[in-house]
Amino acid sequence: MPTLDLAVYSLLGVAIFALVNIFSSKMNAAFKDRKHKILSFFGGITATYVFLDLLPTLQQSSQYFQQIGGSLVALYEDAIFLVVLVGFLVFFILEHLTFKSRRTHPRETSKPAEHQHTSRQVFAVYLATSAFLVFVLSFVLIFEFNSNLIGGLLFATGVSMHLAISNNALIEHHKILQIKYGRYVLGTVPFLGWITSVVFPEGIAQAYALLAFISGVILYHSIRNEMPTSLGRSSLAFFLIGAMFYALLLIGHVLFRALS
Repeated sequence: MPTLDLAVYSLLGVAIFALVNIFSSKMNAAFKDRKHKILSFFGGITATYVFLDLLPTLQQSSQYFQQIGGSLVALYEDAIFLVVLVGFLVFFILEHLTFKSRRTHPRETSKPAEHQHTSRQVFAVYLATSAFLVFVLSFVLIFEFNSNLIGGLLFATGVSMHLAISNNALIEHHKILQIKYGRYVLGTVPFLGWITSVVFPEGIAQAYALLAFISGVILYHSIRNEMPTSLGRSSLAFFLIGAMFYALLLIGHVLFRALS
């Protein structure tokens, strides 16, 4: 069993995940005028988190993946990144189905596509995938805190920013269903992930194998939702500020550990 301090730190982290999931729609409304600047700032943090923290963590944790895959994985040392690719492709397909579902509605309701939302079936699949992502991130959190307290805090920060972005995408595609049902499901899942990590503290190998899969999803979000676009929906300045801010935190943390 993890120590009490470790359990409390990770519980506070998943509580923040839950709050972000539940109140994302209200935060969107509260920051309506500055929404895209704030999301761009969060996007800069998340993109930096992916390339300077998440992917290097997966590279270092490939030993755990080999514990599951055995000799088959040993033949290809970077097999863990095949799992990342699978996660990326799965969410790419879901996004394609989502937009396809939205495009079919204008012919039925005569409303433009941007005012349409997806079918319940597509929403259910999208929500299940998002819930799995949140579950894995919450499950892994306790192992991140176990490695290093500051590292765990930085991990929790990057994840929280990503959840704010992904919830915005859910609201964009499935507004009514997400606000009525989805946010409560996603607000419950973090605690299920935390309970699983406490009950199975030896599951570090499984945790990082699952993290590899959902890393593909996070990477997709970094490209699809978080990079500045030419559509006037993002702020390049705030994106770069967020990226540089989080990069300085990560680099500062590494230098501090090296010098201490």
